[in-house]
Amino acid sequence: MAGNSSLATAIIMLGAIIGTILFTFFFIIDRKNPHNEFTKNVYWRNFPVIVISFTLILALCLVSAMWLLGVLFKGAVFDNFTASIILFVFCTLINLVMIHFALTIDGNMLSTILTLVIISGVVISMAVNNRRYWWQHNLSFLGTNQASSGWQFNATLILSALLMLALIDYLFVSLHDTYAHTWKLWLLRILLTMVAINLGLVGVFPNDASFHMLHDHVALFLIYFVLILIIGIRWLLPEITKEFILLSYAVGILLIISEFLFSIIGYFSLTAFEIISFMLSFGWLLLVFNYIERLIGNNTQSYIHLK
Repeated sequence: MAGNSSLATAIIMLGAIIGTILFTFFFIIDRKNPHNEFTKNVYWRNFPVIVISFTLILALCLVSAMWLLGVLFKGAVFDNFTASIILFVFCTLINLVMIHFALTIDGNMLSTILTLVIISGVVISMAVNNRRYWWQHNLSFLGTNQASSGWQFNATLILSALLMLALIDYLFVSLHDTYAHTWKLWLLRILLTMVAINLGLVGVFPNDASFHMLHDHVALFLIYFVLILIIGIRWLLPEITKEFILLSYAVGILLIISEFLFSIIGYFSLTAFEIISFMLSFGWLLLVFNYIERLIGNNTQSYIHLK
């Protein structure tokens, strides 16, 4: 069941390769579907990022599932016929799931993939560096050359940034089908894009001695752009509700309080401050993306109803 030449390895390799090929094929084919608003508004420049993201999530799920089965059925051995049937069943299920995702992918699913990529990447980096006591340094330590597999943490940030850019691209292309190209929407798009770019640059320039100053400046700009978005969201986002404005300001106040508890009082450690700030900022950005997705969905439904 386990090992380099095992059934689990065959399932992971074949499942990931064939699943990715089928996802790519059906995603391209579905671009011709006039009823699929997502693929119609996704440019080819974002296509590789989407495919890579789904491939990584698929590979991670397969590795986790095979590890669990290896623990549950430790030492299990199958004959060639039984192993072939198990391999066929698993690959069939994987292929059906990937085809389903290719045909049903939308903005909400892309937001979910973005969340899974960044959370799984960060958590795995934390687990790998558990014995190095990374929390005694800071969150950025996970991407340095002193950490184990620091490149994985940096790659997670870069891939998350590319996914965020793809999501922003799709959302605003769809949004412009209904709303005019006003300076407010352009400014909102630019600010969200700058957040994504700075997130990626945090991964490009790890907190090593050679990039320390540059890393700090990029991280600081990331915080500034998020705060500008929180303050200006009431004027930039169309049809924004009072509840969302209050929620945004609450997040901004919590960020300021966490900064006060860290830098002034010294109650929070640097690691605690970074984790809390990241969770608040990233969670709020996901809410913004979901809000824009609802605007797109509501106006699409209204258009269909009028037709």
